[in-house]
Amino acid sequence: MLEYTIGVMRDGGRPRRYLRIKSDEVIQVLDPVVSFTREQEDKRSVYECIIGDLIREAQEGGFFYEWYELESALVEVDHTLPVAATVQRMGPEATIAAAKIARLTLPGLDLNDGQRLAVSALYEDWTTGADYEAGDVRNADGQTWECFQGHNAEEHPDISPEGTAWRTFWRPLHGNTPETARPFVEVQGAHDTYKAGEFMVWTDGTVRECLRETNFGPDDDPTAWSLPDKPAPAAEEAVDLEAMTIPQLKAYAQERGINLTGKTLKADIIAAIRAAL
Repeated sequence: MLEYTIGVMRDGGRPRRYLRIKSDEVIQVLDPVVSFTREQEDKRSVYECIIGDLIREAQEGGFFYEWYELESALVEVDHTLPVAATVQRMGPEATIAAAKIARLTLPGLDLNDGQRLAVSALYEDWTTGADYEAGDVRNADGQTWECFQGHNAEEHPDISPEGTAWRTFWRPLHGNTPETARPFVEVQGAHDTYKAGEFMVWTDGTVRECLRETNFGPDDDPTAWSLPDKPAPAAEEAVDLEAMTIPQLKAYAQERGINLTGKTLKADIIAAIRAAL
């Protein structure tokens, strides 16, 4: 038998979450992800726990006990009528961390667009000839898409990312950080409108933040998007001003808009150039 308990202990005055494992045999934990199910009268809870160091162990009354530091826990709760999935976070970014380690298929998790893009590698690629339901997420054509209108392959055999009907059923996910920004995709309707705080990669390769809700890119609605970061000026190669002649120094100053009015001596010209650079 195996029995799991999640709790909190005090360690130097600070709370420390733990997962306790009780067994009638020697416990061997070989994976940082521990999964277990807990049945209750009105619900069934499935736990995905990410554990850390072994805190302590004991043997008593024919049972073996081990306490592990609990880094995060994901809980999916099934209330059966209807089925409802909720996510409990027990650590920073626990949902994403658990998904990355446990390689979850991610159905039912209440993730926003940015979180789903952060774990986009965990979603399957779109395949032709498959049936899809609203809420399904797939990767295709360099983007990550959410199905917002269910469809089946028999009735819609020609749907593909290259086809005109694709956007009738799929919308691109929008990044909520510069790191999750994806190329701008033309908006088709209210279901895929860009909203304030979302990010995208514009056609010039710059990452832009949406400042207010819009259906258009920076060319057609420039006030709705942040301006691109100005590239840092290229560093000029070191120039030996002392080795230049006076005509060369004047030409050098003119190219850079440096005023040399009243400067006739070489030393004065060099000083003026250095002061302006």
